[in-house]
Amino acid sequence: MSPDYRWNWIVVGRIFGGFLTMTLVYVLLASNIFTMSQKGGPGQMYDPESVRIFVQSQANGTSIQKYLEHVTAYDHMAGTEGNFFLARWVEGLFNAAKLEGAGLEQFDVYLNYPKAGGRRVAIVDPPEMAWEATMEEEAAYVDPPRQQSLVFHGLSRAGNVTGPLIYANYGSREDFKKLEDSGVNIKGAVALVRYYGTQGDRALKVKAAELAGAVGCIIYSDPADDGFVKGEPWPEGRFMPADGVQRGTVGLTSWVVGDVLSPGFASLPGEEKRVSKDNNPGLNSIPSIPLAWRDAQKLLQAIKGHGEEVPTDWIGGVPDMNWWTGNRTSPIIHLMNEQDEVEKRPIYNVIGKITGLEQPEKSIIVGNHRDAWCFGASDPGSGTAVMLEVIRIFGELRQLGWRPLRTIEFASWDGEEYNLIGSTEHVEARMDELRRNGFAYLNVDVAVTGTQFEAAGCPIYERALLRVLDRVTDPIKNETLRSIWDEQNAKLQGLGAGSDYVAFQDMAGTSSIDFGFQGPPFPYHSCYDNFEWMKNFGDPNFQYHTLMAQIWALLILEMADTPVLPFDMEAYAA
Repeated sequence: MSPDYRWNWIVVGRIFGGFLTMTLVYVLLASNIFTMSQKGGPGQMYDPESVRIFVQSQANGTSIQKYLEHVTAYDHMAGTEGNFFLARWVEGLFNAAKLEGAGLEQFDVYLNYPKAGGRRVAIVDPPEMAWEATMEEEAAYVDPPRQQSLVFHGLSRAGNVTGPLIYANYGSREDFKKLEDSGVNIKGAVALVRYYGTQGDRALKVKAAELAGAVGCIIYSDPADDGFVKGEPWPEGRFMPADGVQRGTVGLTSWVVGDVLSPGFASLPGEEKRVSKDNNPGLNSIPSIPLAWRDAQKLLQAIKGHGEEVPTDWIGGVPDMNWWTGNRTSPIIHLMNEQDEVEKRPIYNVIGKITGLEQPEKSIIVGNHRDAWCFGASDPGSGTAVMLEVIRIFGELRQLGWRPLRTIEFASWDGEEYNLIGSTEHVEARMDELRRNGFAYLNVDVAVTGTQFEAAGCPIYERALLRVLDRVTDPIKNETLRSIWDEQNAKLQGLGAGSDYVAFQDMAGTSSIDFGFQGPPFPYHSCYDNFEWMKNFGDPNFQYHTLMAQIWALLILEMADTPVLPFDMEAYAA
């Protein structure tokens, strides 16, 4: 045999050694020896369908109920001690789920708070009609009592004004124009308007009153919109009671979002650059106060015979009324709004993540705000409780060694109720990074107030959302949500400017979606939006909270764990 064809034992040895090495590597990987569930470990890929089945089966209504009961145990406005303690508790749950980098993110922002005895609405002239509004809600809890937040408007202007009372329906610019056209002079008056209706944004109601020449604005909750006219009020039913007051921001979110003293840049601790709150485009220039219909009734009755009788579509549901506009001869109202204004109040987001296996730099961000105007069972507690359950489920997946293909970031935002502050400052602090690598933002604000699933977002989410809805079943109708969606000819709605998706969608360009189960009106932004309301009327068995956890978790997997992002560009182009 030619020497060229004889065995070269050195080469044979090398081939055998290579084969042995490859076999050993395969055995080690197959046995999961290198799968690491601890922080920073590389993790493992699982069959995608088995992961979906796992997250869907693990959603637990009892667990969500316990989260909500804790979240609503005390009032927790942004920047308060209650919300800081709640942030620490949420941080503990992030750590329990083994989220990486779990911790608090601080920003120092402008916030206002009501002073006890610093707010007043009263009839002061003529003397024989003298009267003063109760202002505060009755105690939501009596035995034992709980502290509850005072009635006020976030980012309202401080002031002490008097003027004749004029009723302006829903407070839209068209409503004020109608008064002007009928000869009712608004200049120097105190405007009384109702929530909802033709101008849904309370801040723009105040701005419309200001532009019309009013010196102050009172916004009340009319029973035709959210009270007994709709159905039985709390505590016998789900609707706003006579003393219920809708708190809320009157910051001009549509014009300046985030901290109004640091527009366009993050208000990080130590940041000295600030703009003035005077002549600030994010703030109204006249004082405003919210009121219950119990108190508004006295004001409306006082202007009977002044001005003109109102058109039919201006008539609300307040009982024992003759509806008049009022005019310059109306009784004189004293509106006082003295407040504490803190230019650098610490707020705290809670942040944690699961690093992706293949595209760790690409992020799917999942968020819900934590701060509430009072106890906040629906807004935002239902969303917070559901998100904590989703985090628990993904924590269990991590313990099994799973990792997504892309990074999943979880965020509990602070300061949303004032002006979407926590999320906006977060985005401003990492704008360039998010523009490069922020693939998707999945927001839930109010998770459950009823049984009607609704979603709004960028059209590219439509196909992925429908796949998720195909997998989940309505617990009452016993149909898939996809079937119900199609039967109702439902559509993915456009996003507005009402929650934490704004900075992601409109500033960073991160495609966003917001979703939840909606129902009839509830005691929105009042202290009656509490755990007992949810347990009795919102979702007694927490079935829809459980369903929301399934939907949210499955949609996260659609975005974070599919080889190609499931963005529907055809729907986007349509």
